[in-house]
Formats: sequence, C-alpha cells, structure tokens
Amino acid sequence: MSEVPKHTPGPLRVITPANNDGEYPIEKDDGSMDPVAFVVSKNEADAHLFAAAPDLLTSVKLFRDTIEYLIKADRVAGDDEGARLKSFTLEGVKDLIAKAEGRS
Repeated sequence: MSEVPKHTPGPLRVITPANNDGEYPIEKDDGSMDPVAFVVSKNEADAHLFAAAPDLLTSVKLFRDTIEYLIKADRVAGDDEGARLKSFTLEGVKDLIAKAEGRS
C-alpha cells in the first residue's frame, strides 16, 4: 500500500534566475507554471535541494524498506550480528523520515 504524502509531491523544479528579492520559485514539473513555494536564499543550490526533497524522501523510504527486508533475511540466516548492525542504520533512516514528515 502506498502512502499518501502530506507534502507537495514531486517532481518539482526550480525557476532560475531568482527574482529581485532573492526568491527562487519552485513549481511542479508538470508544465503548470504555478509556484508551490518560494525559497529565499543567496545560494541557488538551496532551492534545488528543496525541489529535490520529495524525490529524496521517496528514495529514503525505499531504502528503509530494503533495510527492513535485509534484517529479516539476516535473522532467517542466523546472522544476528548483521541484523544488529543494519538495525542501527534503520533507526537513523526512520528518524530522518520522521523529521521530513514533521513528526520529530
């Protein structure tokens, strides 16, 4: 079952150059040309990071699911140490997802 995002789903894109106030418009990459956000920054890279965030979150969730699968496989194979080490990574990934979703 796929999760319904509470944020603006991607893909998003940055409109450059910034306007006179240093605002970079962020819009959906669907041709709508309707800004969903503005990033105020002296650094264009900040706007691109913001625009990539929905896609990054999707990838991190896939990584979480993969780690959970590998932990189960390790346990079935009797590799408790491998499962334990992957569990440390899984906790960090879950914390990152919670932060991105405003739950921490």
